[in-house]
Amino acid sequence: MTTLTPAQQIITEEHLHKAFLATIALNGVIAILDIMAGFFFAYNHLIDPYLTTLSQQGGVVAPLAALIQNMSGRVQTIGAFYFFSHGAVKLLLVWGLWKTKLWAYPVSIIFLSGFSLYQLYEIIIHFSVIVTAFLLFNTIVIILVINEYRRVVAMTKLTINKIT
Repeated sequence: MTTLTPAQQIITEEHLHKAFLATIALNGVIAILDIMAGFFFAYNHLIDPYLTTLSQQGGVVAPLAALIQNMSGRVQTIGAFYFFSHGAVKLLLVWGLWKTKLWAYPVSIIFLSGFSLYQLYEIIIHFSVIVTAFLLFNTIVIILVINEYRRVVAMTKLTINKIT
């Protein structure tokens, strides 16, 4: 039996698996919020009376309500498409990862890597602490997905070897 160093004891496979599950669950929540934002962009005319009331009352929410009311039709369409499609794809990938579907791991890595490259581009053009935080989160998720994929493939090979 091998003895683990203190650093190795802190980050075990079990800890990495739990972190993977937590980030996948969080991504599921984010995906649902993205889909809701997509519907908001598509149907914001339904809440326009409420936004008018908010912008007239002043306060912290008033500038945001006014900004939303003044969005052009093009911005609404792009926002609806972006958030809804991004959320739908992300929700599908979360489902696939949660159900341990082998196809979901490489697809998730490619999807998150592409999105991370776009975030890196945005940071270079217009630095943002929020986008940097999302990039860091996505990088952690990619590392956890890669680690989990290796674990699942190794377990699958062990299972196949036991059967044959």
